[in-house]
Amino acid sequence: MATLVDYRDRPPKLLVVLLAVVVAASVPAAFFWGRSLAPVGKLTIQVALAAFVTLLLIAWSKATAKGTLLGVHFNIRGAGASFVITFVLFYVCFPKPDATAVRIFLMHQGVVLNQRFSVIIHPQQGESISKESSNGEVTVELPSHVTQLDDVTLKCPGFRLKSKPPFYIENSIVRLAVVKSESLPPLRPEDFPHLSALTDLPTEEQVSREPAVSPSEVTLFYRNLCDDNLRLLLFDCSRHYKIVRGEIKGGSPWLDFPLDVSDEYTPYQFETGTGWYCFFVRDSTGKNHCLRPWACRNLFQTRETKLTIRQTEDGNFEAVLD
Repeated sequence: MATLVDYRDRPPKLLVVLLAVVVAASVPAAFFWGRSLAPVGKLTIQVALAAFVTLLLIAWSKATAKGTLLGVHFNIRGAGASFVITFVLFYVCFPKPDATAVRIFLMHQGVVLNQRFSVIIHPQQGESISKESSNGEVTVELPSHVTQLDDVTLKCPGFRLKSKPPFYIENSIVRLAVVKSESLPPLRPEDFPHLSALTDLPTEEQVSREPAVSPSEVTLFYRNLCDDNLRLLLFDCSRHYKIVRGEIKGGSPWLDFPLDVSDEYTPYQFETGTGWYCFFVRDSTGKNHCLRPWACRNLFQTRETKLTIRQTEDGNFEAVLD
């Protein structure tokens, strides 16, 4: 319980009356325009009103407020305490704006993408809004109670959304993570890893053994949780040894899959082989990385395998079996 004691040295009554008239006129006007004020303008009025009331009506009194509130002991004295209390009252009671200006940015690898784009925004409530940007951002007016965008349709040359809805509004800003979406050109034979990079290549005897599960019943699910698009390269050990033995003329033992950033798995259904594959990813710079600890693995031991690609702190890539 708090107590307020020791009031004295009050200002003259005439001054109190005159200042009360000024405050009585200022406060309703501020509240009347409060819903259309920008956040900075609203805060300025709140501070000014609190200072006005404190300095002109309360500053001459010597008051002490002390007690315990929510388990916290306090002992506040003078005009400074009066200002804080008055400002909090104005801040809490000030009317909230009907609409808020929300800025939308595209983020690529943690950096704002300064590129032309257009969006169709589907807010939490209300009708869809179409906007176009030429400077890397768009601004939309949304009801102040809206806290998220249920969905966003993006059109941006060479990029697509990485984020999944809903998109939350934080401090009147929505940041949409994007990744590159251009089609990948085919790789040349010399673009694939050299055989010397296959340090865990199984022997021909291992590869020739009958698989536990028929190829047509095996599915590989893969996804990329890194910050950039990759390519998944699978070295088919069975096909490699057939080429070495001359059973297959020409062709390549490599399988090449686009590996766009996504939380969703992409399925691949096998048709032939005995299940032994070596795993690499190729980054956007053209460097090939061996996937540890999945350097080589027999996938035909189970009907389904889920592979998740993550990037390590040292810039390499690792495979996670989900």
